[in-house]
Parts: sequence; C-alpha cells; structure tokens
Amino acid sequence: MSKNRLDHLVHRLGPFIKHQRTTNAPIDIGQRLAVTLRLIASGGTQQSVAASYKLGNTTVSSIVSEVCQAIWLALKADFVCLPAAVQWAAITDDFWRLWDFPKCIGSVDGKHIVIKAPPNSGSDFFNYKGHHSIVLMAVYDARYRFTMVDVGAYGRESDGGVFQDSQFGRDLLHGKLDLPPPANLPGTGVTVPHVLVGDAALPLHVNLMRPFPDAANEHNTRYMTPNFTDSPSASGEPQPGEWRRQVAGDTNLLPLRRLSACGARATRAAFAVRNDLIGFFQSPQGLVSWQDAVIRRGQLN
Repeated sequence: MSKNRLDHLVHRLGPFIKHQRTTNAPIDIGQRLAVTLRLIASGGTQQSVAASYKLGNTTVSSIVSEVCQAIWLALKADFVCLPAAVQWAAITDDFWRLWDFPKCIGSVDGKHIVIKAPPNSGSDFFNYKGHHSIVLMAVYDARYRFTMVDVGAYGRESDGGVFQDSQFGRDLLHGKLDLPPPANLPGTGVTVPHVLVGDAALPLHVNLMRPFPDAANEHNTRYMTPNFTDSPSASGEPQPGEWRRQVAGDTNLLPLRRLSACGARATRAAFAVRNDLIGFFQSPQGLVSWQDAVIRRGQLN
C-alpha cells in the first residue's frame, strides 16, 4: 500500500478512532491501522504481529477490533452500498450477458465463519456441521461483488431464517426494495418481476427463486439458479449452470411437488414467475448453445 493511500485511510478513519491523552500517549491512528492491515494481509497470529510491533497481545486484539469496526463505518457507503433502481438494472444486464439469466438482480448465500465458542454461549453458535460459527449472509452481483452483507447471526440458525430476519430479506419479501419494475423476458411478451436467486434453504417468492425438489426424489434438488461456484470461461462465456439441468432425453423440467421453506408456503404468484422462467429457458429466446450438449453428456445428472 502506498503512503498516500495509507494517509487517505487514516484521514477517513480519524473521526471513528479518537483516544484522549492520559499519562501515556495513545497509539496513533496510523500505527493502529498498520497493525490491523498487517494482521489481515499476512494471515499471521495476533501474537506474532504484537511481537513485531512491540505491543501486548491484548492491545493488538483491542486495536484490531476497533479498527475493523471503524473501517466498516467509514467505508461501507463506498463499497457495500445497497443499489438503487438504476444500479439494479445494470446488474440485471450483467446477469443476462454473462450468465444467460434474465431479470436477475443477484445471488444470495450464507457462509459459516468458524469461531471459538464465546463463554456461556451454550449451543447458540453450534451449527449442523459440528463446530461453532457465526453466519455471513451476502448478496453479490454477476461479477462476484457484494451488494449486501449481514454478519453475526448465530451458527445454529438456518440460512433461510437468517435471510428472513435480516433487514434486506425483510425488505425484499415485503416489496420494500427499490427494484426496477417488472419487465418482459428478452424477445418475448412475458412480463416477470426482477428476482434474486438462492439455494434450497431460502423460500420461493415472486422476487426470490430457489432450487426445487426432484419429482422422483425430493431429497435431490434440481436447480433453476446459476451455479456461481463456476467462473466464466476464458472466452467470456458462462460455464454450464445448475439451472440448465434437465433429465437426459426430456425437454421439460420436472414439475414441482412441494416448494416451501422456513415454514412459509409459496404463493401462486411465485409459482407463476418460476414457470415463466422455466418456459423461457426452454424457448428459442432463452436456450443457450451448450445446453442440450451438456444434458446429453450427462455432466449435470
């Protein structure tokens, strides 16, 4: 990091890190920032960073916590700012161009961050994977950039519960986000709302699409959402996504028997949006060149 960039960060963090002078001079903001960046960038332990700066372990722990909070408060509006309608529209264009998914405003998923169990926390942070964690819930655009982050939920909570309890989730499910108005699917006269895509832990909603059960085996999910663990190929074309998966030799996605999550039953409107998207993906306007070849190869079956 250049000196000018470091000085700029010190200036931005200054209002959030102020210590009154006592008998000992407080550690200045520049050094506090340097200690924190060294720990984050190096992946070293707090003990090793403390030794290199000749500080106590407890002091470094306090500095890192304070500076990380200040970084969030000072910079969140620049880097994790909830998009407005115009920005949502630009994200939608990216999803269509890069991933062949129309009217998509983002992908949402949860990540368990492993922690040591806090004192007297009981089973609050103990998750289904068998360790203690907090949940990071994030929405990201077609280029893997975060547009919403919610972190700190108990590890024992499901992704669906965390999403519905978050401010973003509540706003989405109650129609309070500043989304673009419903629009026609490309090359058709079919009007659909803009949607978020997520995994099976999330509920189906008019603005939220999720995987649905295989009609033959409801424990096996069949996705109509992009597989964002795959990156676009070097040519810029998206790689096969789970939402293009079909039964070999069958041109129709299997019908959904039951589609509920988190105790919430999907509405007729949500089913209608899902069916419109399924029809589009099987139409000449929505079909992609590699789709049938992938099905015949059986790579996704």
